[in-house]
Amino acid sequence: MRLLQFDDNELETILSSLDDYLNYHDEEIPEDELIGGISVLDRVNSIREKIESVYSVSYTHLRAHET
Repeated sequence: MRLLQFDDNELETILSSLDDYLNYHDEEIPEDELIGGISVLDRVNSIREKIESVYSVSYTHLRAHET
């Protein structure tokens, strides 16, 4: 497996983009219209978990840098 290297700013951009993507979550969308049959919420959570497990950095930690 090839790992990509991101700095904190890049990770923050990715996680902010995921937050924006959550705006498209709609429980009413039929499964056959979802990318891979997975809801936006489940997809975002899966991506966040993978980022946090690889980078050993929490979403909350990155959010703290915004203030």
